[in-house]
Amino acid sequence: MILKVNRLIIIHIDTLRREYPYCYLLKKGFEQLGYRVLLVSRRNIRAVLNIVLPEILIVSHCFSLSSDFMRKIKDKTDIYVIGVEAIGDGSYMWPYDYPEEVDLRSFKGIFLWNRYFRDWLIQNREIASERVYCVGSPRVSMSKYIEKKNTNVIGFVGRFEFLNTFDKRPALTNLINMKDDRRHFLYRFFAEVEGAVIYGDIIDYLINSGFKVSIRPHPQECESTYNVLKDKYKGKLAVDDSAEYLGWLESVGLIVATLSTSLTEAYLIGKPIISVDRMFKENYMIHYDKWMENYMSIAYAPSSLEEVKELFKNDLNAKRSSPEMDEYLERHYNIKGDQGFDALEKIVRVIHKESGTGNRCPWVRYMFVRVMFFHLDIILLIRSYFRKTLYREFHYNYCCFWNKPSSFMKRAAAKFVASLK
Repeated sequence: MILKVNRLIIIHIDTLRREYPYCYLLKKGFEQLGYRVLLVSRRNIRAVLNIVLPEILIVSHCFSLSSDFMRKIKDKTDIYVIGVEAIGDGSYMWPYDYPEEVDLRSFKGIFLWNRYFRDWLIQNREIASERVYCVGSPRVSMSKYIEKKNTNVIGFVGRFEFLNTFDKRPALTNLINMKDDRRHFLYRFFAEVEGAVIYGDIIDYLINSGFKVSIRPHPQECESTYNVLKDKYKGKLAVDDSAEYLGWLESVGLIVATLSTSLTEAYLIGKPIISVDRMFKENYMIHYDKWMENYMSIAYAPSSLEEVKELFKNDLNAKRSSPEMDEYLERHYNIKGDQGFDALEKIVRVIHKESGTGNRCPWVRYMFVRVMFFHLDIILLIRSYFRKTLYREFHYNYCCFWNKPSSFMKRAAAKFVASLK
């Protein structure tokens, strides 16, 4: 028997470091409007829904649950999708995110980043246009809560997810198991190997010159691998292992990186960016993420270590404006000027309006649900321990027992909730 709970919202966090921060803000926003909210992960979403049926279910992908299961519950639960990504080749990404075999009629609403994706979905899949919303990026919209601080810490953005996998899987394993598009990933491996050497040379120069360095590993990287650098540069190099990126970005004064979408927020808040891509012997972006070359227009792009040294002898401008990047932001993120940073507000208001008014979830019933949720999660974590997959629960899946909101998330949530009043 499944317990139906009115005014309860369940939000699915597919990947911890990608979605947890903005899902936390959504949680606090809905709570301000009188809902009760549970955050779930890949580990427990299906198990929870076999026990508790909420009034509203928010998932990260249209295939987070089976089509049969969603058709089964759609008449009792309003199901929404909040897209997690939109950057890249639309001819490949969009059909992958919304495959033909998924019945989109099960969803009451789908929130996408830009109008191009929205137009494609309406034209190519069976879904009513009034159910598809163009709201911008929930993650990027949080950049408006970043406070500008003066700091001399140099931030390095990790980009070594294939070379340094979060589960410590050897790179050779990835190569052997590769089936499709092997050439595509080989270029990525080459870039990661050379990029790691370039990072190492720059970090050594900076620390020996008196700078402090903070490294933010890619969400799919193993942070402990960087202990070799922490041991080498005792007290002068830190590795950020928090679940959210923007608080770290707030703490550094300048970003050193290879081209990636992680530079979007840095550009929007005016952080100077140094791209190392011209230091590579080969332009790997031509073969890999070619569409990211727009980020080169907003970055200082030295072609050698000597040019890097010269850059740090000068005062770098706070921001490098770029018409190319501005057009790119409008196309992919729905950002134009200071408009396009209200994705979270739009999502909450749309869902709240469509759900109508209602009484709060009874306190006793909600507490019963919470107790069941905690016991279920403990059982699933014990199962992960015996299956030797517990590392995923710490690194990849959200868990209410240890993934607590950061000070930045709490501060952002307070401002977000105030905007809904």
